[in-house]
Amino acid sequence: MSTTTSTTTSAVHGTDNSTAPYAVARHLLAVRQSCRLAVGQDPGTLSVTTPLWAQPIRLGDPAVIDAVQSLQAEPRELSELMLEVTRGSGGMTRAGLLQAVIGKLQQVGVLDHVLLDPDGAELARLTGKGPLPVTLARTAPETGRLSPLAVITVEDGRATIQSGLSHLQVVLDPSVLAVLVGGGLLDQSAYGSAVARFLESAALWEVEPATDREHRQWSAAELWVHRLSHESGSSDAYGGTYHLGEDFEPLDYVREAAERSLELPTPDLAALRASDLPLADVVERRRSIRDFTTEHPSLAELGELLFRTCRSRGIFREPERGVDVVDRPYPSGGSMHELDVYVVAPGSPHLERGLWRYAPDRHALDLVTDEEAQVAVLVNDLQQAATLDQPAPFGLLITARFGRLMWKYQTMAYALILKHVGVLYQTFYLNATAMGLGVCGLGGAATSHFATATGISPLAEGVVGGLVAGHPGSVPESPWSTS
Repeated sequence: MSTTTSTTTSAVHGTDNSTAPYAVARHLLAVRQSCRLAVGQDPGTLSVTTPLWAQPIRLGDPAVIDAVQSLQAEPRELSELMLEVTRGSGGMTRAGLLQAVIGKLQQVGVLDHVLLDPDGAELARLTGKGPLPVTLARTAPETGRLSPLAVITVEDGRATIQSGLSHLQVVLDPSVLAVLVGGGLLDQSAYGSAVARFLESAALWEVEPATDREHRQWSAAELWVHRLSHESGSSDAYGGTYHLGEDFEPLDYVREAAERSLELPTPDLAALRASDLPLADVVERRRSIRDFTTEHPSLAELGELLFRTCRSRGIFREPERGVDVVDRPYPSGGSMHELDVYVVAPGSPHLERGLWRYAPDRHALDLVTDEEAQVAVLVNDLQQAATLDQPAPFGLLITARFGRLMWKYQTMAYALILKHVGVLYQTFYLNATAMGLGVCGLGGAATSHFATATGISPLAEGVVGGLVAGHPGSVPESPWSTS
């Protein structure tokens, strides 16, 4: 990049490019690939369209409009645009107007920074999503490496690097990625300093290894998912977009009954309302129980716990999209209710050993498998997860049918599932306490075992929670004796 270009770029972006060696990599501006610029219906306006909003910008000067719109066709250097608009009379006024428009478009995330090699191939792109600024770091780092919090994904033959620390991301040519991961970006490539500057802008560059608590407590995956699922402004498609609606039908809520199905006793809700402990008392008595008696809960007790906790109270099919919305005792985003509950029974006089799926619409248990080896693995996995000396009277696996929720929601769907697991845990705890049963929520269970036992793809349905339950052998008085 020439000295003139660097100086002009600094004026617009508030940066100092004097230390950035762009001898073999041209630094240009480009319209973000999900946005569009066009001349408005009024010849004096520029139409800006993004995935989230559309707005005409009144400029009045055709030369400035043409210069900015040309970025839609191909990346261009800012100095080149300046030369175009400053020709003829009124050039300085146009230059100021161009700077203002470029700055505004960058503030709302419409313009990217792009590096091209001498042959015009794109080496790197600093971009973002949503209406947040694409801001270039003031200087290029002279030392450092790729941040350990970086997450790399691949699409269309290019690598996108991002993290949970910034809404910005850097898209790299595979050849550049290889040099970066190999640790030779600054030493082995003439364009290394420019690429490092892009990475620094997106909080993807680490000059010194971070030793503070805040950095070390995060894994790259958890921090990335945290930002994607909660920062709605850094996405072009956050929330209930129904993004799969045109390609796939929604998944039905009701599942087909199994060949072997066991109808559960239905509790008398009127009697329960009269006899249950007050809610305040139930909440105060709530404990995690890991000590169970050898007496297994009856089928009526198991049925009551499932009925009070997760039965379907009503199902309604929306006429517009054909999706089932459901009412259950616990809340669910969009009333989609993607969670299912499976009973892992080690065997008792009341319930045959096996893996059973609770059918919330029929208040019944459907046998999934009684194959001994598979059931034994599930029973053992729950026992280990709960740190028990012997298997619990029964276990409860909570699964998510991901397609129920991900058909509608984008970026936030998995975080929403985990929220639903939390409210379902509490619903199990409170109802079990009211019934005199004991439960203990688990931090995890092996979803691979579930996939093997059921033959269901883990992309379609997987374990997202679990509990063990039974008659409490002892109830700790102190909350510090258990979690």
